[in-house]
Amino acid sequence: MWIGENRHERYFKPHVYAAIQKELDKRAKRCEVAADNVLKEIAKIAFAKIIDFYNDDGTLKDISEIPQDSLAAVGSFEVVQTVEKAVLKKIKMIDKKGALELLGRHLGMFNDKLGIGGIGKDGEIKAININFVRPPKRDEEESPEPLPLQSVSV
Repeated sequence: MWIGENRHERYFKPHVYAAIQKELDKRAKRCEVAADNVLKEIAKIAFAKIIDFYNDDGTLKDISEIPQDSLAAVGSFEVVQTVEKAVLKKIKMIDKKGALELLGRHLGMFNDKLGIGGIGKDGEIKAININFVRPPKRDEEESPEPLPLQSVSV
């Protein structure tokens, strides 16, 4: 049945691609995971403000006073039990830089990889986009500047 074909060729057949997509959609529905929800949670981490966790006098707020969106960015916290009440002593935030990078990649702000796109209904690849990164000079400390995008139509 699949003689002479590799996995890559099978995947790009329209009926195989449609069957895989159908199963992925079923799983997403079953898990109640939607791309919008994932992006919203990443955005909460990326745009959380440390000021939301502190009172005007510089002490940490009570956990009930911190906005819910800001709490999504908390990886862990330490509470100390006093005679009167539990006091928030330490907060560790989730990696904000990582969340910003994920959002930037989603928005297409960073094109540092070879990308294949433009798959038509017939399963054929319509275009290949290549973006090269210029290697850094020895005296440069910052990340390399990307070269202009090269597009090749097939």
